[in-house]
Amino acid sequence: MNEPAAWQLQTPADDGQVLLWPDPRRWRELADRPAPGGGALLGRPLPDVRRQARAGLALLAGPSPDPDAPWIVTGHQTFFYHAGVWAKNAAIDAARAALGA
Repeated sequence: MNEPAAWQLQTPADDGQVLLWPDPRRWRELADRPAPGGGALLGRPLPDVRRQARAGLALLAGPSPDPDAPWIVTGHQTFFYHAGVWAKNAAIDAARAALGA
């Protein structure tokens, strides 16, 4: 899939349209790319950190159908909920819809 460069993007013309870049259908491919240098957090390999995070969240939210599948998550402090936070949540929801999730 050939995507435009960031400087070539245009704001959607109609109300309710959403611009997501890169295209959400590429997010899985991008998430699966190895991190530069192997990737680690506090000395632990990122795949181990992801597995531990999913296991912990599954205790709260219920088991994931595929424990190795990436999750699209977001968060924000509970105060000062501004337009940028709303835009982030709208983007995540549009990505979910584009991915058929």
